[in-house]
Amino acid sequence: MRRRLLGAFTLPVAGAAMILALGGTGCSRNDHDDDGDRSVTTYEGTLTGTGSTSGTIAVTITDENTATGMLATNDSVSGSFHLVGVGTMNLSGTFTEPTGPLSVSGGGYTFTGGLAGGVLSGTWIGPGTNGTFAALVAANSSSVTAFCGTFDGNDSGAWNVAQSGMTLTGSFTGTAGSGSLSGTLVGSSVGLNFSGGTAQGTLNGTSMSGTWSGSAGSGTWQASTGGCQ
Repeated sequence: MRRRLLGAFTLPVAGAAMILALGGTGCSRNDHDDDGDRSVTTYEGTLTGTGSTSGTIAVTITDENTATGMLATNDSVSGSFHLVGVGTMNLSGTFTEPTGPLSVSGGGYTFTGGLAGGVLSGTWIGPGTNGTFAALVAANSSSVTAFCGTFDGNDSGAWNVAQSGMTLTGSFTGTAGSGSLSGTLVGSSVGLNFSGGTAQGTLNGTSMSGTWSGSAGSGTWQASTGGCQ
């Protein structure tokens, strides 16, 4: 079965993927907390970084406006992220409505970013490493699936994708550079775009694989839900 993302703390990742020993609950913007007076939205996705760093992230944004009936500058954020081979760490911080910035930290790591086109994305920095992340809205605890893997060819490194329905987002970090991934899943066909290039592939159960080409050259990529553990 697909790898579930880290859950939001109550996280979440997926949710973190993100976990991503992942198991948790996702909420839509229309859901409320136990008091029924705050709406919450959970985003789950993946991250990549220097030194082939790979993992997942899940954050839950609590809309303080619905609790006070007044315009709140900052919403509270809680969550976690998982680094493959390292472990899972909690995150906390703030999100400024309506599109950011997001600012969360924990375990010596800091994540900053914003919301655009339904994707929460940005950059992160930690002890001796840094990278990028991207996450999608998790309508429930299994609506976002994280695939973590690698790419090689003229460049090589970490290649991670988060999938929800037909929507794909993610990032890659190699020795020559890094970038964000966006695209669609149609049936089992994967189509991805990144700055200066494209990637194609196939979804086969709990794994994806394919080829990439761009200004930096060309090569192959592969990712799986098990790679996020």
